[in-house]
Amino acid sequence: MEDDGGLSLYFKTLKVEVRLTESEVASKMDEFKEIVEHLKAIGRLEEATLIDLNYEDGGVVSFKRG
Repeated sequence: MEDDGGLSLYFKTLKVEVRLTESEVASKMDEFKEIVEHLKAIGRLEEATLIDLNYEDGGVVSFKRG
């Protein structure tokens, strides 16, 4: 955990870092699931390296260079 309450989560089944704040873990999980499902649907989940949920309007996804 960062000094500002930020967290980075890592999952065994996903090769992506997920950033969010400690106080928003529960509330951001649905948004995280929606982003993952969208990335799966468009075939880009394996290219994602970071999902940053520290934004009011949604998340930002970073991808591997090409």
